[in-house]
Amino acid sequence: MTDQTPHQWDLLLIVTNDRYGSDRFDTVRRLIDTALRNGRSVQVWACGEVNGLTEVAPVESCCANGEPSTAEQISGLVAEHDGRFNWLACRTCSEERGAGEHIPGLPTPSFANLGEYVNRSAKTVFIGGV
Repeated sequence: MTDQTPHQWDLLLIVTNDRYGSDRFDTVRRLIDTALRNGRSVQVWACGEVNGLTEVAPVESCCANGEPSTAEQISGLVAEHDGRFNWLACRTCSEERGAGEHIPGLPTPSFANLGEYVNRSAKTVFIGGV
């Protein structure tokens, strides 16, 4: 029998596809909200085009309808659930796609670190693909 360290996070969501726009974020948001309401800890690994969700953009370009941008929503979740929710913007994917500046303080690990995050999570769910 091998020693296993306890998991640091209950759930890791790996989100890789932005093709559904806000509908896809709404689905991810519902999963996050449900897990947090049930006392779970959640991390989201944003990979690929999804890194655009946490880019800091001029207000006039993202919030014309008066709704908070996804970056503002994600920032709010991180602040509200400090220690129980985290959003990770894959640095490798961000650099490959020329992503702009992310939310201040947002962790940006390299894709090479993804396995570490999977190992620290009790469950991993992949959302995306083509």
